[in-house]
Amino acid sequence: MDLYVTNWGPNVLYHNNGDGTFTDVTAETGTGDPRWSSSAAFADFNGDGLLDLFVTNYVRFDPDNVPLTEVDGSPCTYRGVVTGCGPWRHEGERSTLYLQRADHTFIDASDEWGLDKTAGYRGMGVAAGDFDGDGYVDVYIGCDVMPNLYLENEGGRRFASVGLVRGGALNEKGMHESGMGVATADMFNRGQLDILTSNFAWEKTTYYRNDSGYFTDMSTAVGLEGRRAELGWGVVAVDFNQDGLRDVFVANGQVYPQVERLNDPEDRYEEPPRVYLGAGHESLKEIPPEKAFQWDRRPSESDRSVAGGADLPQTGGPGAVRRPAFSLRALAAGDLDNDGDVDLVAVRHNGPLVVFENLSDRPAAVVTLRTRRGGLGPTGAHISIGSWHHFDIPTQGYQCSHDPRVFINRPQSDTATVRWFDGTVETMAVPPPGRHVVWQPRKNASLPEIGAASPRD
Repeated sequence: MDLYVTNWGPNVLYHNNGDGTFTDVTAETGTGDPRWSSSAAFADFNGDGLLDLFVTNYVRFDPDNVPLTEVDGSPCTYRGVVTGCGPWRHEGERSTLYLQRADHTFIDASDEWGLDKTAGYRGMGVAAGDFDGDGYVDVYIGCDVMPNLYLENEGGRRFASVGLVRGGALNEKGMHESGMGVATADMFNRGQLDILTSNFAWEKTTYYRNDSGYFTDMSTAVGLEGRRAELGWGVVAVDFNQDGLRDVFVANGQVYPQVERLNDPEDRYEEPPRVYLGAGHESLKEIPPEKAFQWDRRPSESDRSVAGGADLPQTGGPGAVRRPAFSLRALAAGDLDNDGDVDLVAVRHNGPLVVFENLSDRPAAVVTLRTRRGGLGPTGAHISIGSWHHFDIPTQGYQCSHDPRVFINRPQSDTATVRWFDGTVETMAVPPPGRHVVWQPRKNASLPEIGAASPRD
């Protein structure tokens, strides 16, 4: 698996040499977007079987000409406290689409695909998926202090901006929010790709329910209304407690250290991450941090070791911290210890990484999806087992991508229907819990088992 790194300045594409080393192939592939890029997603946008690259860009930033006041000369403030100026003082940058050619170089197809319509938008998180079910990969972008972008793929030829018509651009009150992180998943097993966005302080984490490509803000109805003071960044929707229902994890953290002057316990620079468990009937239930996390801060480690279990109580003990708080940013999900459940890694602003280890003792059945050529890139597959659905979209989120493996918990059947992105439909045998198999297109059964996920000792 290769690696694409977004930067302020040229982005970098690293080719995986297969021996634990990487080679910078940015120049020869033509993928070094020079703008301030925030997030990126790989997908086959034109249906030629090759992975293309979509890059969201943020703002035009000149370090020699940083705005110090508002346009009218007044100081920049947050809740009456003088701070640095917000993103509205910077012009947004348009997004970039790179289409891959047969020789594995890329061509900038932004103009041909109509991405001039993204000019001026401050792109943050991104997700690429077939939101309207027409067989072509669409794009959703969380945008900072402005409407979000929902780009419909019109026949693998160009994008149309449809968020103001089909929903997803504005909240339930018809107002824009400040889109930061983005997650897409079939939240409540309806066979539709819903969207979650994290937002700025005094907004909320927003849930957009998808109905055949039309989105409705249903945040209040599902239980995501209660933490408006917190500023969200990375957000993921996976099944942490292995009950077959998707849960939500939000990484929080303020951008203004000056917020501490407010002495507001709900609005701090370091904020607790939030865990919401799927509760059935299209609802989520917030788990308080003191119950969601077992966190042992040892003096010698100083915040470097964090363990979280989304369904386990706080155990206490010497040095235990009951309400872990950080100023987090990007959030990546994956099974770090190969024990069959999903862990998390979060980027901490001006600090070490924070690792949240899932303490569940029920391993999932784990499936690695491979492309027709045998690669590990996003396959675009749609897996259904009874009423449970999974869409293979690992490259989504804010400045991150996720473990490409599929984690199947409490399956309703011993067979799965897999619809590959080219329309091929196959039936696969669901492996038992704790086992790991590979599925690949145009094979009537899974490939030989490649390992086992062992439950925690």
